[in-house]
Amino acid sequence: MNSSKNKITKLLAAIPHKPQINIAIAGGSGSGKSTIANLLKDAVGSNTKIFSLDKFFKNADMLPKYYSNYHQSYQADYNQPSSLKLSKMFEFCQNVSGYDIAIFDGHFALYYPQLRQLMDIKIFVDCKITTMLKRRTIRNLANNYGGNKENIFYYNQECVKPSYQQYILPTKKYADIIINNNSNNTQIRDQVIKQLAQQIKSNSN
Repeated sequence: MNSSKNKITKLLAAIPHKPQINIAIAGGSGSGKSTIANLLKDAVGSNTKIFSLDKFFKNADMLPKYYSNYHQSYQADYNQPSSLKLSKMFEFCQNVSGYDIAIFDGHFALYYPQLRQLMDIKIFVDCKITTMLKRRTIRNLANNYGGNKENIFYYNQECVKPSYQQYILPTKKYADIIINNNSNNTQIRDQVIKQLAQQIKSNSN
């Protein structure tokens, strides 16, 4: 725990004084990125805003495709780096201002060099793929999104899982802070978030 606190302290000390701190939170679908973003926002308080990069997904007819053996046809793929409207996303993120803390939440938040350069703190939410896919299935069924359980299962296996392993998991190497969100025991996770929030507030004073 102390090593995590020391790392956070050194990280923030290296950030030049600036009116807004940009934080990226990356990780797979179902890893808990949005939960952690909201916990951090609540812990920091002040003038903090979360921006979901999901809003930059292309329309379904413009998305890249993957071949589904289950459907025996090509299907829209939301899990490729090219699934997002990149120029609009980069321009938007570059122009966000007026906040003490801006949090950018997205699968590919650490994938693109253009985004990484904008970020003062880069977080990767680490979670086992089996846990993520289970959470994702439960969430999608509850929200009536993605079809029935069988359809979600095959989409997870044919599209979500391989893309996570190929594109998202490797971006873990760019993270300043890795937050483990595998377990229902959230004590360590919440302590890291608390330490980060405390150091951010201390750094801004």
